[in-house]
Amino acid sequence: MNTYVYHLRDTVLKCILLIGLWTGVVVGEANAQETVPPSGFKVQEFRVGVGISAERWSEEAIASVYDKNGKMFPTLSLSYRFHKRLSLDASAGTGRLETENGRNELQLLPITVGGSLLFGNENREPFISVAAGFVQFSESNLPFYDSARTVNIYGTKFGVDTKTGVRIGTNLISGPSHHPRAASGASQMDIEVAMGYRVHQAFGVGTGLNMNAFHTSIGVNIRY
Repeated sequence: MNTYVYHLRDTVLKCILLIGLWTGVVVGEANAQETVPPSGFKVQEFRVGVGISAERWSEEAIASVYDKNGKMFPTLSLSYRFHKRLSLDASAGTGRLETENGRNELQLLPITVGGSLLFGNENREPFISVAAGFVQFSESNLPFYDSARTVNIYGTKFGVDTKTGVRIGTNLISGPSHHPRAASGASQMDIEVAMGYRVHQAFGVGTGLNMNAFHTSIGVNIRY
């Protein structure tokens, strides 16, 4: 009888021990799932980009005065991805042309505000963008060789800017810190290559400077 009781007691203790171990494993896995940050391509994402853009304008007057109809200039871009396939974007750049004698100077500030349709994954991301394209220009010149008074002309051209390109992920940034006491940082750095066209006077409609332009760009994006 005592042997039977001892066996029953040992069996009950083993069952309790197994249940305790199983419960600990389940709870541990649940906590791990809660604490481990999600991996892969997050739905909400903020980006900052810097690059170089080259524009080639359709306006013949610029080429006749400054002996060139294009310019390379630095750009800054911001992007907020609120959906896996959609993002809101803005970019700005600045360029400057000057004649050899210094009598004419043209400054340009191209700005775009729009959205992008995204494809691919976190390592290869083709995209198509459509945006409102603004070009603010300011020109100062001396109309006559004996003139000492500068004539200033300025204005803003409004149009539509379309662009397509691809972002290629790099391993230069390993990922954000998820330590409870450390602020999360950048998750990835991409190389972006793109090309597009800006239309201000489509089909010959419009007056003044024709700032239609074909543009290409290359730069880097940092994701947060």
